[in-house]
Amino acid sequence: LASVLLKVKKFYPMVNSAINVKFDALLEQLMQKSGWNIYYLESDSAKSDMIPDLIEEMFSTKGTKGKEPDAIVHRGSVGLEAATYIFGRSVNELLNKVLDLSALYYSRQKKNEDMLT
Repeated sequence: LASVLLKVKKFYPMVNSAINVKFDALLEQLMQKSGWNIYYLESDSAKSDMIPDLIEEMFSTKGTKGKEPDAIVHRGSVGLEAATYIFGRSVNELLNKVLDLSALYYSRQKKNEDMLT
């Protein structure tokens, strides 16, 4: 996670905090609906130690568009678990993002459970 954060900081020096959470399609949908700036890593055969290099390549070739990432998503590949990296300028900003996302996720899960009963 530290190497991922350092690569992001190379392009967005104001980003100082990161967390890695398991990829989940519902989380992705909620981040999109919340207007998060999401970048996607594309690789069919990445290894975990290649993720920082993929991030550098992505920002070098696609450009940074001036918008810092709220999240970077890798949907996984052979031998590599899917992951979502969430970023913030500070620990407080990062925790607020994660708590907001968690509340939305719980609310959606609760609605789904209620529909089944």
